[in-house]
Amino acid sequence: MPHGVDHEGGDFHALWDHLAPRVIDERTLRRLLDGYPEERSATGRAFCGDVLETLCAIVLELEVTERGVGAKSVKISRALAELRAHVCSAAETLRMLSETDTLAAENRESIRAFVTRVVARHGAAFDTHLAWIGGDPERTESGRALVWVVDELLHHLRSRLAGSASLDVDTSDGVEARLSTPSGALAVHSGEPEWLLRCRLRLALAAGSIQVQQLAEGTCVEILLP
Repeated sequence: MPHGVDHEGGDFHALWDHLAPRVIDERTLRRLLDGYPEERSATGRAFCGDVLETLCAIVLELEVTERGVGAKSVKISRALAELRAHVCSAAETLRMLSETDTLAAENRESIRAFVTRVVARHGAAFDTHLAWIGGDPERTESGRALVWVVDELLHHLRSRLAGSASLDVDTSDGVEARLSTPSGALAVHSGEPEWLLRCRLRLALAAGSIQVQQLAEGTCVEILLP
């Protein structure tokens, strides 16, 4: 039986009704969360751009040094070539990680198609698999929350170099989604990490909940929406 850390949407709504007038209104929270992916993308692109520029300079310096050594030392020349290849590989990995432009729903696009595009976009950086049972969620708000949370979770897994992830969605009765990874990237060791807090708050706006589970091999989150 997996050990779970549960964050119930209902309990949060009870607390929300009590505190919201004094803390923050729902519209403000929605704006804050909806604007987060774009801000994250802009920050990530700026940082990765600076690092990529540095790595490219290193590659050029290695190539110049490698040519300078030339036939004088085959062993050193080979070592420099291997090092340059590793730096190039690191730069390519970073370039893929930096491709975090936010996705917008296309005209009359179904939620299923939207989630598929989100998974495919992240799948360019690591192995992802999507299995979907049923049609679109009956509630528009549930569909929007699902897209937001899936994007946030996959971005987190990407940044943690999780390696692979599988998303299973069932819309037969409400929305049940399970995102699992053989890595420990979704584990909660102490306190509530920010990625989980953001997901919990976004789901609460749609009366949903999220549960983190430690599996025998890996970790997963389970999402419930009406």
